[in-house]
Parts: sequence; structure tokens; C-alpha cells
Amino acid sequence: MPRASRPQRTTLRQRLSAFLNRLASRLGWGSPRRLSRSRSPEAWQSLRRETVAQVKSQLADEQPLQAIRTVTRALLEDPQHPAYHDLLKKAAAQRRRRRIKSGSKDAWAELPRSLREEALQLEAFSAYVDEVERLFDEAGIPPLSAPSPRPAGRARGGG
Repeated sequence: MPRASRPQRTTLRQRLSAFLNRLASRLGWGSPRRLSRSRSPEAWQSLRRETVAQVKSQLADEQPLQAIRTVTRALLEDPQHPAYHDLLKKAAAQRRRRRIKSGSKDAWAELPRSLREEALQLEAFSAYVDEVERLFDEAGIPPLSAPSPRPAGRARGGG
């Protein structure tokens, strides 16, 4: 008698796609795939120009947190646009400068230029991750937990 087949497990790609669709619908974006297919190249250029102008305006007004939020949402939709990455670094640098207390010494000042650039890139990535986590919390998506440990008595492999 043939063994009953197990239900097909969803792949990581399927789970991620479903997750992104739930997140997009909660944020009011609709389906990300549908949006990207329905936009013409001119619409993408227009959206990019508007977003870049908005973020530059926020940075000029000394609003780095708002700029980080705007550029993070833009990066979630269009992660390959290099201007967004540059603006994220500028916003993170501005936020960092504001956090340094007046009269205190900048710890990065003693670092070589290449290390300062890498530290700034890491700071920008950290700001991006923090904002994405905040969006997940707003959407009601629970944080991921570590997988449960396997029982000690079960050996893997042979039998």
C-alpha cells in the first residue's frame, strides 16, 4: 500500500511573496507585483523624481527621520535605484550629527576616511532595518522566532 503523501510545504519564495502582499495591502499599496507591472517607464521616472525631491526637501528642513521613512518605503518598492541609497546615507548622517551632543567629541572623527564611509553605510542600513521593522509592527506582522530545537533522541539521516 503506498504511503500517504505529505502536504506540499510552501517554499521560502512563496512565503515571502505572501508576506509582502499582506504587508503591501496593510500599508495601502495594493499588490507590489501588480503595481510594478502597471507602471510605465515614465511613471517610474516621475515617481523617482518626486520621491527624491521630497526626501531632499525633508533633509533641507532637518527632518532626517521623516526622510528615512520616505526613502525606506521607496526602497521597498524600487530597491535598485542608486539615488535612494545615497539619500538614505545622507539622512542617516544627518540623524547621526543631530544625535551627537553639543560639546562632545565625535568618535568617528579619528577613523580613516574609508572606515568612516563604511560606518556610515552600516548606519544607513541600520536605519533602513529599523524602519522596516517599524512597518512590520504597524502591519501587525509578528516577529520571527527561532525554530524549536529537535529532540535529542532523533538522529538525522540513516535509519
